[in-house]
Amino acid sequence: MEPLVACETRHPVRALFRLSRVQRLPPPPRLATMTGGMDLSTSVLNLKPNPNIAEFGPGDTVRVHAKVVEGDRERIQVFEGVVIRRRKAGSSSNFTVRRVSHDVGVERTFPIYSPRVERVEVMRKGRVRRAKLYYLRGRTGRAARIKEAGRQQAPATPD
Repeated sequence: MEPLVACETRHPVRALFRLSRVQRLPPPPRLATMTGGMDLSTSVLNLKPNPNIAEFGPGDTVRVHAKVVEGDRERIQVFEGVVIRRRKAGSSSNFTVRRVSHDVGVERTFPIYSPRVERVEVMRKGRVRRAKLYYLRGRTGRAARIKEAGRQQAPATPD
């Protein structure tokens, strides 16, 4: 580290701030030295997509079959709702599903590469124009509906 250099200022507080700006921080350590020279792509487990998870996106209504452990036994719990976000981040990719149960909004986040997610079924495809549907949290009833993708209205015939 470089030695501190005295500043030419008469105000003692400003001199302190100038001194703190003159200090140089050491450069951050390189990634290769942090992992012991090993490449991160080989150190992380090879991710294999679950073939039972269908392609889906925000706005789709999905039915998620998740394994739940209760005591010493394991069962499959089904959670159906609208996908309000999908986060693609390699091994920590996940998606959040929202539904309203007994007038209370319930959201669950599921990791995509988790063995706890048995399968994901797409019930209907939604047509949305944004990636994160957080605005649905403040809406209820008809205002919270999402149009179905692929459906087109029939043209009106003049009588």
